[in-house]
Amino acid sequence: MSKRRILIKYGGNAMVSTELKYEIKKQIFNLQQAGYEVIMVHGGGPFINKALEKAAIKSRFVDGLRVTEVPAFIEIQKSLIGEANADLNKSYF
Repeated sequence: MSKRRILIKYGGNAMVSTELKYEIKKQIFNLQQAGYEVIMVHGGGPFINKALEKAAIKSRFVDGLRVTEVPAFIEIQKSLIGEANADLNKSYF
C-alpha cells in the first residue's frame, strides 16, 4: 500500500520565526507518524526582499505577484539557494 501524500507550502514568513519553525517540525513529524509522505515547497519572501534591498533593486508587484526582471532574478536565485535552502538544512529540519 502506498503512503498518502500531503503537500505543504512552507511560507517565507514562517521560515524566519523560530516558534513557527519548531511547530512546523512537530506537525510534519506527526503527519509522518500518521502515514503521510510529506512533500514541502518553500517560499522566501523575506529572504528575497532582503537580497533585493541589499542589491538596490526595487520590487514591483502586480495584483499581489512579484514581477521579476532579470537582474532581480539573479539576486533572488542567489538568495533562495544560498540562504533559504541553507536555512532548511539546519537542525530543526
